[in-house]
Amino acid sequence: MDGSALPFAEALLTAGLEEKPGQLRACARLAAPVEFLKGETRYRAAPGPAGLAFRLVYEYPHRLVGRQALELRLTPETYLTQVAPARTFGFDHEIAALKAAGLALGGSLENAVVITEAEVLAKGGLRFADEFARHKLLDLIGDLALGGLAFDGLTIEAQRPGHAGNINFAKILTENCTEPQ
Repeated sequence: MDGSALPFAEALLTAGLEEKPGQLRACARLAAPVEFLKGETRYRAAPGPAGLAFRLVYEYPHRLVGRQALELRLTPETYLTQVAPARTFGFDHEIAALKAAGLALGGSLENAVVITEAEVLAKGGLRFADEFARHKLLDLIGDLALGGLAFDGLTIEAQRPGHAGNINFAKILTENCTEPQ
C-alpha cells in the first residue's frame, strides 16, 4: 500500500465487477443547486450534464502547499490516472499527536507524503504538482460514495474540503436529490 487508492482500484479491476440481481445502483439527480458552508469551507452542487464534474480548491497557509485548484470530469479513466494515484498527506508537527491518539500507527514515507517546514517528503517525489488537491478530491469521492447513492448529472464545487465537511455535504445532497431513476 502506498497511501493512495490506486492499489485498491487496480485490485478491483483485476478481480472484475459482477452485478448482483436486485442491487443495481440507480442514479440520483438534483433539481436545484444546494450548498453547505461552514467557516472557510464551502461546497456546492448544481445540476449539470450527465456524469460528474468536480471543481476543487485546497488551500493551506504553508509555503509548500498554498493554493491548489483542480477541475476534472470524473470517468473511470480519469479516476484511475488522475485521482486514485494521489497519496494521503500530513504535516510533521501532527504526527506525534496522531500516534498518541492511536492513529497513523502504520504511517511512513512508504505510504504517505509528509510536509515539514522546509520540504515535502515523498517517496519518488510528488506524483502531481497538485497532489494535495487531488487527494482531497479522492477523499470527497469516497465520502460521497459512502452515502450509498450513485450521483449523476452534477457539477460539484468544493473549497477547503475535509472529511467532516464531505460527510455533511453528502447528507445534504442525499436529502435534496430526486428519486433514483
